[in-house]
This record gives sequence, structure tokens and C-alpha cells, in this order.
Amino acid sequence: MKPRLRHRAGGLLALLLAVLVIAGCTRTVSGVATLAEGGVKKDAPPSDLKIENGDGSEIDQLVANSMDDVMTYWEDVFEESFDKEMEPLQGGLWAYEPGHDGALPCVPANQVEIVENNAFYCPTEDAIAYDRAFIGQLADEFGEFIVPLVFAHEFGHAIQDRVGDPGSKTISWEGQADCYAGVFTKEATEGTAHFQATREDLDSVLTGYLMLRSQPGGSPDDPNAHGSAFDRVAAFQEGFNDGPGHCYTAFDDDRVYTQIPYLTANDKANEGNLPYDQTLQTIPTEMNTVAETVVDGSWEQVDASGFEGSSAKCDGDPQDELVFYCADDQTVYYAEKDLISKAYDKFGDFAAMTLIAMGYADAMLDAEGAKTDGKEAFEAQLCLVGAYAGGAFEASATGEQSPLGGLQLSAGDLDEAVMVLIALGEDDEILATHGLDAFDRIDLFREAFEAGRDDPLGAAQSCL
Repeated sequence: MKPRLRHRAGGLLALLLAVLVIAGCTRTVSGVATLAEGGVKKDAPPSDLKIENGDGSEIDQLVANSMDDVMTYWEDVFEESFDKEMEPLQGGLWAYEPGHDGALPCVPANQVEIVENNAFYCPTEDAIAYDRAFIGQLADEFGEFIVPLVFAHEFGHAIQDRVGDPGSKTISWEGQADCYAGVFTKEATEGTAHFQATREDLDSVLTGYLMLRSQPGGSPDDPNAHGSAFDRVAAFQEGFNDGPGHCYTAFDDDRVYTQIPYLTANDKANEGNLPYDQTLQTIPTEMNTVAETVVDGSWEQVDASGFEGSSAKCDGDPQDELVFYCADDQTVYYAEKDLISKAYDKFGDFAAMTLIAMGYADAMLDAEGAKTDGKEAFEAQLCLVGAYAGGAFEASATGEQSPLGGLQLSAGDLDEAVMVLIALGEDDEILATHGLDAFDRIDLFREAFEAGRDDPLGAAQSCL
């Protein structure tokens, strides 16, 4: 049996205008440890967990600390969660590097190249192995908490072998392992022996999933499918929010994934993107249609207009945000060159649409007489755009038009929404986020998306 491998998709994605500070995440047991940036307990006793082929390096020690905490957590909760005793990992933990000439779990001698740039669980030997250089690179790019996350995912496969796989699809195995990693990460926010996860760490984890996703356009039935970034983030957040029991039951073969093939050959050739000018024309029409359906009462057409530079005025007053609704002239304004065209070029059409849609969501709140500033309003905007996206995705899956508009989402569109919601940052330069971090922004959007798939209109109305 082949090891269950995780894919790594390309280089580090450039973030839009905001700078996302990538910090490591860690855990603590008592409140006396000294925390380095990212939460690592620098004075916590190092784990003495044995690593086959270990070299005593800092990265091996970080891996040992990570695996020790992951296994300790599951030893504590396994029986309560699954009504059976936890069996320890039988095959141990293995390190390797390019050029390694010895045998590894599931890998014959002199064939290490098939698992370079990877970490994997070997089910036939009940062992976990990792490329030391790859793990070091991930830690450098995304902070040290990406390391316990990786091993929480791989140990999630060991959990599967102890309680049963969720179905026959690779994407289900990987999604459930992401979910189990989310369960462990929730515990990490409370603290473990070596780590204390912060909100910044959670945001860094989300960025990591953009690299570890499957490439857009693949089938969820592909034996190498790991899921879109949206799929992987969703699984992780479900584990974080709902616990191991949810992970155990939520990933059977009936689960619908957002990793979908391109709709047409032309769609594939364009990587799922409408031309830029058509993108700018489409989303105002769509959002006016949404508003006419959702808003209780009459809706007057709201125009959209791009502006030059990084600021514009509403009713004579300068505005700080790069996307905003001006009730004075019933127009959504957006920084065309400084924001929307960059979002389109870096991420894709639905990233640009998502940003403009946030302005229209604010207009809907205003039309309803709802509070139009503050954190509650920002959350309502995310909710409305998420519900709309859910209806549009379901339309692409079923071929039936959503009551909220005629757009169908293409492969990768939801990943673009994830990217731009991370890229908003928390400096309020693009939109006022009111301290809502990327993890919570995506969580709120995702939950509204799921509700919108089932009932687009009802989900959108519930946001108001």
C-alpha cells in the first residue's frame, strides 16, 4: 500500500496589499513558561521521543515536541471520543533527507525520491515519516506551529486506522485528517506541554493550506485529491469548532467537496476566470439581483464605480477604505487599480467580485435600516457574501439557477475568496475588519456558504 502523501502546491503566495505576518504557534501546560514569538515555550523540557535517523537538530526536536503533544492529547481523549482504547504508534517516527539510501516505512531502500518534500503516515507499519528539509522550510515560511499541524494531520491517519476510514475516496481520508488536526489545534489554543497557539498562528495555518491544496480543476474522485484550499480549511475549522465526534461522521463518500473540475474547455483555458471587464460588469448586476430578492421592501439600483488612487470621498468626506458604500449617491466605490485589478491579477475573478460584493452587502444593510458600522455589520457583510457564494456554487453543481443570481462558480473560485479574506489583514486599509482575524472571517463566510448551498434566500435573509 502506498503511503498517504500530502501535496505541496507551488511557492508561497504573495498576499494582496496587507502584509500577513506569519507566526508560529505553540502550546503550554502551566502559565509559567516563557513564550517566544509564535508561542513556543522556550523553557519547556524537550521531548525525548525517539526519532529514527534523528540528527539532534532543532527541527528534529520541534518534530519530537510536536508528535509528543499530539499523541499525548489523543491518549487523553481517544477512549472518550471513540469508546475504545488507544493503541500506541507501533512503527515509530522516522526522519529522512534527499539521498537517504536506507529503507523507510512503506518506501523501499534507495527510493526516497518518491517521498521527497513530504510527510506521510504508513498504514502497513503504523509509522510516520518526514523529510527534514521540507519540514524546516514549512516552519521558515509559515511559523513553527505549522509543524505540529502537519503531524496532527499525519496522526489523524493513524486515528483512521484505529477507528475506521471515512470512505473510499482519498479526498475523504485527507479531509478527515485535516479535521482531526483542527481538533488538536483547538486544544493547542488552551496550551500543551510545548505549545500555546495564538490567533496569529491560526491565520498562518490558513495560509499554509493555500500551498497544500490540490490544484484547481481536479476531480474529487482523483486518487491523489487532497481537496481545494476551501475544502481543507473547512475540514480543519469543523474539527476546531465541533470536535472528534464530528470528524468521525462528517467525511463519508456522500460529502460534497468544492474541488471540482472546470465546467467547460473554455473555462479550463481561462483557469476559471471571466475577462477583467466582464468581471466588473457581472458582480454589480448579480448583487442588485440579490438585493432585489433579499431586501424586505423596495430596492433602488445601486451602481458601482472605480476610483483612481487609494482614497475617495462620500458626501464630501474622505473615506479610509478601498471598498465602501456611499448612501448619499447610492454607489459602491472601489479602488480600481490599487485594489480590484490587483486582486484579479494575483488571485482571480472571484477575489475581485468578493471585494465589490462586500460593498453591496453594506448597501443591503443600509436599505434594511440595519446598523451599518462596527463589527456586527462587518460580520453581516461576510455572511451575505458567503450565502450568495453558496447559492452560486450549488448552481454550478446542480445546473439549476440560484434564486440569488445567475452566476455559477468555477473551479478555484472559493479558494480565491479564502485568499482575499486572508489578504484583508487587520490594518483596515482595504475594509474595516473591526479586529476580526482571518480565521474568524473565513469561518463566518464558510458557515454562511454552507447554509447558502441548502437555502440561498433563507441564508441571506438570516444575515440581515
